Amino acid sequence: MRVIIESPYRGETTEDTISNIRYGRACLRHSLALGEYPFAAHLFYTQPGVLDDSSLEERAQGVAAGYAWMETAEKVVFYVDRGMSLEMKDALDVAIHYGLEIEFRRIEAQDCLAWRGDLHQARAVQEMMNYTPETSPPRPEPSEPCKKGG
Repeated sequence: MRVIIESPYRGETTEDTISNIRYGRACLRHSLALGEYPFAAHLFYTQPGVLDDSSLEERAQGVAAGYAWMETAEKVVFYVDRGMSLEMKDALDVAIHYGLEIEFRRIEAQDCLAWRGDLHQARAVQEMMNYTPETSPPRPEPSEPCKKGG
């Protein structure tokens, strides 16, 4: 199964960001161990020589590329041991828009919350996390041929 991996990336300090990158790599390994085919745009596009995450223009380009890959996925997995970053909350909104299966996982606790296309539950999780789409920055709209669900 093709899955998009969402985990925190930027931290308050360089050390926090490095720790988040290590955690993201552990998430990829965990997903692979489950027999999935994961992709994590935030780890791929931020590699040295690809895109500069500190540049707003390049960051927006990476986000748009990640959302384009999301359209091709079967599921979006949010690894939440370190919480939900604003960018992860935005990705949740996009995944709901695409009608994708959504799963929340914790590597350390090995527990998860999963559902397939249940928008009521997805919105309940958003509320639980004090998340409102109105406070999100603008993001690219899905292309018409690739829209899933509603």
